[in-house]
Amino acid sequence: MQPILPRRMTAVLLAATLAVTLVGPAIGASPNAGFQTSRAPMLDPVAAGASVKPLISVGDMVGDYRFESLPDGLAIWQRDRQRIDLYVNHETSKVAFSGFADYRNSEVSHLVLKRGAGKILSGELVVPSRAGYQRFCSNFIAGPEAGFERPLLLTNEEATDFVLRQEASWPAPTTEPPAEQAGMVVAVDLMSGAYRSIRGMGRHNHENAVALPGYDQAVVLSGDDTFNAPSSQLYMYLAPDGNAVWNDTGHLFAFVPTD
Repeated sequence: MQPILPRRMTAVLLAATLAVTLVGPAIGASPNAGFQTSRAPMLDPVAAGASVKPLISVGDMVGDYRFESLPDGLAIWQRDRQRIDLYVNHETSKVAFSGFADYRNSEVSHLVLKRGAGKILSGELVVPSRAGYQRFCSNFIAGPEAGFERPLLLTNEEATDFVLRQEASWPAPTTEPPAEQAGMVVAVDLMSGAYRSIRGMGRHNHENAVALPGYDQAVVLSGDDTFNAPSSQLYMYLAPDGNAVWNDTGHLFAFVPTD
């Protein structure tokens, strides 16, 4: 087992407003089932009547699953009345950044909670380190309200480095092939667990990709968190429906200023 670096000891916390949703009454819920971290909260509640309940922290084990470092984007999917699924990005990268590199590529964790208990029932990686993705930032679940027939988790590489899509991802040549420039939007099919790059959404420092409701087609907005301001831009990916997004048959548009 690789050591966990102290600088990465970051806990995932749910504040009172979120905890109200997660720990409401449910049929068949057992308060003794599941895992809860023994680490102390890293937040102090300031609102009257608020409380903080830490669920899991870096290095914690749930069965054979270990919660890895740099948790970032967090998406919540209430699968049914008894189960809540959390999808957590780990913004790790084997590419050196500000003089530091991680020992794993970026990953996405899938945690299952049972309502009424507020504890972790199980954990797994739905996007593993061996996929070779870098610096997953924010994420978003696109569902039926946005025209997606099946829910897709859209997660984002906040990177433009050249990497190999494998465990030993970096250093890599700055040519394609054999390397590939990072900066992809990655879709995870929440029903099947499959994942793939949506290349048509472009390659840049993706901060997040958000599907918008209210249209007769799939509309996904994406911004880039460029490190050299003020060069960040806003992009829009249009596709007939969610299946077309999954199959990457949409079209990418860039917003530009008119003045």
